[in-house]
Amino acid sequence: MNKKRISFVIIGASVVLIAIIVLQLNWIKTAVLLKEQDFNDETRKVFSGIIKEIGYYEQICIQQRYLSDLSSNNSKGDTSSNRPRTMITQFQNGQFVLSYSGNGSNIENPFLNPLYDNPEKTYQFIDSLIRYQFASNNLRITFRFNLYDRINNKYLIDSISKGSAKYSDYIFPLTSNDLVHQVYLMVGFPHEKAYLFGQISLMLIMSSLLIISMVFIFLYAIGTIIKQEKLSIMKNDFINNMTHEFKTPISTISLACQALTDKDIPKTADLYSSYIGIIQEENRRLGSMAEKILQSAILERAEMNLNIIDIDITEIVNDVVRNAEIQIRPKNGKISFIDESPNSTIKGDPVHISNVVNNLLDNAIKYSPDTPTIIIKTKKEKNCVTISISDNGIGISKSNQKKIFDKLYRVPTGNVHEVKGFGLGLTYVKAIVEKHKGSISLESQLGKGTTFHVKLPVDMNNEECL
Repeated sequence: MNKKRISFVIIGASVVLIAIIVLQLNWIKTAVLLKEQDFNDETRKVFSGIIKEIGYYEQICIQQRYLSDLSSNNSKGDTSSNRPRTMITQFQNGQFVLSYSGNGSNIENPFLNPLYDNPEKTYQFIDSLIRYQFASNNLRITFRFNLYDRINNKYLIDSISKGSAKYSDYIFPLTSNDLVHQVYLMVGFPHEKAYLFGQISLMLIMSSLLIISMVFIFLYAIGTIIKQEKLSIMKNDFINNMTHEFKTPISTISLACQALTDKDIPKTADLYSSYIGIIQEENRRLGSMAEKILQSAILERAEMNLNIIDIDITEIVNDVVRNAEIQIRPKNGKISFIDESPNSTIKGDPVHISNVVNNLLDNAIKYSPDTPTIIIKTKKEKNCVTISISDNGIGISKSNQKKIFDKLYRVPTGNVHEVKGFGLGLTYVKAIVEKHKGSISLESQLGKGTTFHVKLPVDMNNEECL
């Protein structure tokens, strides 16, 4: 799959995912609106019954007012109280104002609804009535209410906040309202939105999980596609590189064999020895490359078994340095070994640890185009032995430092095949170090060289070096 197709798939999948998320959110919004409409209908239905009950209570309050008034007047022996009251209407400041004349009644304002005669009792009655009706209709929601007399501009309970925002959700007129008494029950629900969302909480949770799952699967799928594309490119590069690597020694061996079998070339002992040496050297290279590929396959299948014994790091490094000096001599390079660990015995696999040091040293030589100057240090800190390999090579950029341990990855050098290799060495090194419960890190600057630090525990069965 080429980059253009991958881009098309990503864009198409993104559009589909966004469309699904938008539809899902719209569905949630619609569900909330439907719940809100159901709540409004249910609330109005419940309060229609509550208003009727308040009307019955209002009749009781009227009877109590007249009884109280009559009892009070009789106790004073005042017969003048039987005289009817005179209502006076005046038009002031753009509205009618009602007043009365006479002194017979002890009611402060006969035009005020009887529900206001005992505000606290009325409030408790309405509160208990609403609670009972809500419980009967399975409405578990916090509410606030108050009575408002529009003619007299008076609230039932003045101590309660009378802000319009608190009680403007629902306004219900009392059934007894007339020209004189215009009283309204004002009800508000401070947590209505939370209540509505609570009613559909299960649906919201499932929808949220569905959206999160879709986004996660989408990102994972896109990441996998991109990763597979990169892996495909790396494998193609690996195949091309491997072909180039194998072609050189094969061609050299073929030319050497042809020279040995050519009858026109005089055969001497030195000639035989020279060509046989070339064949052996190129054959060794072929075997080494095949071994690296085999090691990579073993690592990928996690089939590697370590032969854990007591090994001396100083001895292993010395052996690797002796072999590497042959390789570095044609470049007039120098390898210095500084041993700062008097006792560097650890438990590990000698073959694989030797391969780790050899791979890092081989890279230091290959990536030092001028005269290589390589320094190897070993030191012991607590329960860990550290092997540091420094070179004065080309260095590694920060962007590539994060990738060099990836399988088949090689630092880009353009189309010039200057450095041989398959991009398997550092992957193998990291895998071996981690199998020994150790760690590997690097410090590098472009044009100034690179230093690799390998930390290995003295006893991998009981310790880790991270």
